[in-house]
Amino acid sequence: MAEVLDGEAVIIDLATGRYHAAAGVAATVWAAASAGASFPSIMATIAARHSDVPADAEHAVRAFLAQTVAAGLAVQDDAAGSDVTPSFPDDSVTPWSVPVLESHDDLADLLLLDPVHDVTESGWPHAAPPAT
Repeated sequence: MAEVLDGEAVIIDLATGRYHAAAGVAATVWAAASAGASFPSIMATIAARHSDVPADAEHAVRAFLAQTVAAGLAVQDDAAGSDVTPSFPDDSVTPWSVPVLESHDDLADLLLLDPVHDVTESGWPHAAPPAT
């Protein structure tokens, strides 16, 4: 489950309870990749939305995409992809920053809690004791 809000992608892995943040260029890459854009289209979207993109930006973008695959948030697809360009709520151009995926698991217990089946009689967020 993911949403890009105010230039930051918030990604929640409901299978593990981990949540992730990707801001700036990383949010642009996430939005383009999750829309099915090809790698050249992702790079074109970055060039259109960010200033001062370095000549070696492709390496940093590939590393970020590898992080999303390693975290189980995406799968590598060697198909060509498409020339799709995701829509963004504004046309502002922001500076280049190395794309980074921040991962957190401090709320995993709550994110994995089934509020219908895994609670006590007093309701959510009171987790039932583990089954013995």
